[in-house]
Amino acid sequence: MAGFIIIICLLTLSQYIFGWKLGIDQWLFRDVVSSATPYPGRMGVNTALNFVLMGLALLLLGQNSQRYTWLAQIFSSVAALISLLALFGHLFNVDILERLVTITTTQPINTIATFFILYGGILLLCPREGLMQVVTSPLVGGVMVRWLLPWAMIFPVAVNWFTLQGQNLAWYNANFGYTFRSAIMVFTFSILILGTGRFLNQIDYKRQQAEKEIKKINETLEDLVAERTDDLQKSQARFAGILEIANDAIISVDRTQRITLFNQGAEKIFGYKMEDILGEPLNLLLPEQFRDAHPQHIKQFGHSSSRARRMGERGEIWGSSSRWNAVFG
Repeated sequence: MAGFIIIICLLTLSQYIFGWKLGIDQWLFRDVVSSATPYPGRMGVNTALNFVLMGLALLLLGQNSQRYTWLAQIFSSVAALISLLALFGHLFNVDILERLVTITTTQPINTIATFFILYGGILLLCPREGLMQVVTSPLVGGVMVRWLLPWAMIFPVAVNWFTLQGQNLAWYNANFGYTFRSAIMVFTFSILILGTGRFLNQIDYKRQQAEKEIKKINETLEDLVAERTDDLQKSQARFAGILEIANDAIISVDRTQRITLFNQGAEKIFGYKMEDILGEPLNLLLPEQFRDAHPQHIKQFGHSSSRARRMGERGEIWGSSSRWNAVFG
């Protein structure tokens, strides 16, 4: 449908450009004589151009691409601007704006309203992309746009229209109208600027308070971490001291049964130096006759409900020294 409308409107524009008379405007109704335009039944240049731009925008939106969304919103914005000029032409009796330069059929109010509604629909189809990304943003910029944009769009037009009506009714002359309008504009925009500044100050104050709270929490966490780190270092130092002076062998292994801890007591009993034994498999410390069965014992203990077991509680403990086999316990 959008493509069909584009073709019809391009043919209409070609009639104005090349002076053709294709009779498109007489398909449904015959032309009537008019003193305002030589083409009374033909849509105006601005209306035809708007249909082309809106049709292109609808086609681009169907591509589901961010780049095409930008183009669609730009095309529809140009169409809305053309309709806005036509609206100003009606409001301020500027005939050239109603027709978009050339002498053609004007763009009526109902058509202008329809284009504005269509423009709003195109923008709302992708509220988080393109031009609407700023308008719908939850950040400060989006809030400011939603607050100031209606004033920028409506207030100047309303002030100028009321001023013009007062001049047309001979309530005052043009000089007074310019003065009155300037005073209202200065006062209103001053209030808007002050209100905007106050709003931004409130946001900045809340941000500063949040930063102070975060800084305070960070300092508290840093103190806690430093305290815990100091306690941990002291605990590790005590543990290391115990390991060094212990006469018993204290050995720790990882998941692969490789030795990760080997104290002085273990060095005396097994005859290996710590730097030589670290990273070696635990089987190195087991007598050969027990090495094959040891992984099965580990597996059984892993599946049992016990979390710890005293060494030697079931009898003697055998170990392999660098010099001989020994019995412990």
